[in-house]
Amino acid sequence: MIVTDRTILSYRKHAAEAIGNWVKARKRSGVPPFLRMVLRKICRPVMAQKGRMRVLDVGCGPGLDSVEFARVGCDGVGLDAVPEFLDYAGRQARSGRVLEKIKFVRADMSRLGAGSPFLVSKSFNLLWANASLIHIRKKELPEVLGRLLGMLMGGGVMAATFFHGKGEGVYPGSFVPGRFFARYLKKELHQKFARGGWKVQSIRTVANEARKGRWLNVTATPA
Repeated sequence: MIVTDRTILSYRKHAAEAIGNWVKARKRSGVPPFLRMVLRKICRPVMAQKGRMRVLDVGCGPGLDSVEFARVGCDGVGLDAVPEFLDYAGRQARSGRVLEKIKFVRADMSRLGAGSPFLVSKSFNLLWANASLIHIRKKELPEVLGRLLGMLMGGGVMAATFFHGKGEGVYPGSFVPGRFFARYLKKELHQKFARGGWKVQSIRTVANEARKGRWLNVTATPA
């Protein structure tokens, strides 16, 4: 697996605490600015033009973003490797009355399309990866980006968030200890996307928006 087993096990062990922290942060701060921008400038225009928008939420966690996409009318799939997150996501979609709009799939982002009828090549207008690809080793990121490229329809877009900084490794702190993180500077991330077959359209550094610290918000299209 490209996503380390240790990271998945850490999330499973601390799933309740992780979900509680993320839900509390979302209630306190609302929908993150980058997600609001994607909903407004990418999702709504596509739905207005084509009548439908399909989103793949890569590493959806407890489904908070997936539900937001469904609320504005998008159809899609939320995938994650942590079953506890997917259970919560399904309950949230049901309580929000959007369960018919989105399916949740347990899957490894390094093996997209394998074993699920919901993950079909070239079937999504938008790939959304919010703080999920940071758990991929740097040397393996271009391969994962290349696999994701195969899920995108013509004219589609990817939007993703990454830790800003240098290096990679297992982080012992925070409310979920033992997770693997990779941090990137802009130039390095440009290069990783290019090697994966993408052209970065925008990359912006933000601080203390959806999460503490500095992050890179990226949009990209097929090269």
